[in-house]
Amino acid sequence: MKLRCIAVQYRKTIRRPAVKATLIFDEDDKNPILLDSNFDEDWGDCLYLQPILHHGIHKKHKVEIIVEDTDTKDKTPFYLMSLIVA
Repeated sequence: MKLRCIAVQYRKTIRRPAVKATLIFDEDDKNPILLDSNFDEDWGDCLYLQPILHHGIHKKHKVEIIVEDTDTKDKTPFYLMSLIVA
């Protein structure tokens, strides 16, 4: 049996407020994963790696990312860097 790992890489920023997103994995909307772009540090931005699936079963998966606040006039936009599958 092959095992699968999935992660999302996105920017966390010190330029607050920053837009947040919600990740729905395999249509499980009862257990959403928050992708919060607000970095708790004060020294710079960070490319954050959020594990989604660790050593799961090799099969077809669905990843849906919903940007929470599309009015980004006063907020730093959400920046999705990559979806990593191993």
